Amino acid sequence: CGLVFDTGGTTDIWYVGGVKNGTDTDPVGVSGLLPVADTFFTARVEVDANGTVWGYIDGRLVGEVANAVTITVGLTPCIAIGNNTAVAHTLTLDYLLAEQNR
Repeated sequence: CGLVFDTGGTTDIWYVGGVKNGTDTDPVGVSGLLPVADTFFTARVEVDANGTVWGYIDGRLVGEVANAVTITVGLTPCIAIGNNTAVAHTLTLDYLLAEQNR
């Protein structure tokens, strides 16, 4: 589960979604939050004990997806950038915070 931004889509938009039992959830998105070159932003993903996921960009809710993940399956934090064109893409990560209830 998490946040996705893909400029290869019809509309440049942030989405939040997940995969539960091998099936993609229907992603939820919000427009108007485009990344800006050389500008930091804060991305946050929260998952509750029911498997609901919320995604935020700079504190603004991107979306909420209920039953986005199987809660008994371990999740691993990941930051990725894909280069799907001839133009190089660079991502500078300032910090990553991951925590869970025990």
